[in-house]
Amino acid sequence: MPINGLPADSRCTSSFGIAELHMGEGFPDLMRRADEALYLAKNAGRDCVRVSTGPADGLALVKIGQPRISGRG
Repeated sequence: MPINGLPADSRCTSSFGIAELHMGEGFPDLMRRADEALYLAKNAGRDCVRVSTGPADGLALVKIGQPRISGRG
């Protein structure tokens, strides 16, 4: 979808890192997990989401979606 103000050949992408606050977890740990998930999403390609499922065993992640490959779907 075109975005007003951007050249027609420009493309916006977005990546997200998501974490849910668990009982007994502090806000700094929550933000650290969300930040780590974000960087994993960015490193996986464009238009990715990574979810940190909890603090118990470090950074447990669930992958959501797949990066888009140009010319497909």
